[in-house]
Amino acid sequence: MASDENLSSTAFYLDQKTVVSPNPFSDRVYFSIPGEDIFVMECYDVLGSYINTFASTSYLEAETLREGIYLVKLVTNSGKSFWVKVVKQ
Repeated sequence: MASDENLSSTAFYLDQKTVVSPNPFSDRVYFSIPGEDIFVMECYDVLGSYINTFASTSYLEAETLREGIYLVKLVTNSGKSFWVKVVKQ
C-alpha cells in the first residue's frame, strides 16, 4: 500500500467477535478471531491514514506508534476482513 492511501468510510465496520488484549496497550497488543487465522494486519491512524502492514501474526508490536487511537484491519486466510479499534498509551 502506498502511504497516501486512506481508510474508506464506506468499507469501515467494527467487528464484535474479535478479541483484543490488552486494550489500551503500551508495547504489544494481541488479536484473536474465533474460527479464523489472521493472515495480515493493516494499521491506520484515527484519521484513516495508512501506517503499516504486518504479516502473519496474532499480535502487533507497537513500539514505534505514538500514543493515540488506531484502527487495525485484520485479514484472515479465508479472505474475511475485521476492523478493531485499539488505544496505545
